[in-house]
Amino acid sequence: MLIQRFLNSLPTDISETPVILDVGSYTGEQSCEFAMQFPNAQIFAFEARPQSAEQIRRFVAPYSNIEVVESAIHEYDGDTEFHVVNDTNPGASSLFVGSGVQAIHPIQQTSITVSAMRLDTWAMRAKINSFDLVWMDLQGAELLALRGMGDMLRTVRAIQLEITYRELYSGQVMWPEVRAFLEANGMSLVDEWPDVCGYFGDAVFVRRGNT
Repeated sequence: MLIQRFLNSLPTDISETPVILDVGSYTGEQSCEFAMQFPNAQIFAFEARPQSAEQIRRFVAPYSNIEVVESAIHEYDGDTEFHVVNDTNPGASSLFVGSGVQAIHPIQQTSITVSAMRLDTWAMRAKINSFDLVWMDLQGAELLALRGMGDMLRTVRAIQLEITYRELYSGQVMWPEVRAFLEANGMSLVDEWPDVCGYFGDAVFVRRGNT
């Protein structure tokens, strides 16, 4: 179970009915793992790549508590350019253009226009009052999504997100700035591990007390 390390870091008082966001879902696998762990949760799988969103809908169909939201997640509402990868690594699709690090990250992107929205805008429309748990993998756009939470970021109890140590996409935000933003908003880093390639990794933040 890929979410196990995240689960091991969660505060002990997490609700049995949390709102869980799987942002940049790609396959829907983590949404399903959360559904098995939290059968009474509300789980929302966000995906911008149209082909992936359709695949996720089929994959999560057995779970009535998972809803797929086909949209890019950004710091603004409106249309945006999205750079899809349709060959061997669709999960590398991004709001950003690849920086050309072909040895570690060989991708061929095609630009399309997709709808984008802030997470606080979506929450207002969906009548969601908290983002208890967040799993985020946005290929360099994590900080844009975090900014788009607005005041809803204060409701996040724990978040796991992909982080980047060396640039894979031109203009992406790097790990130190993402960490500084989350810590400035009351989150504490509790776990971090790099991928063997040294370019990216994952980190877990939790909110302690009422900060």
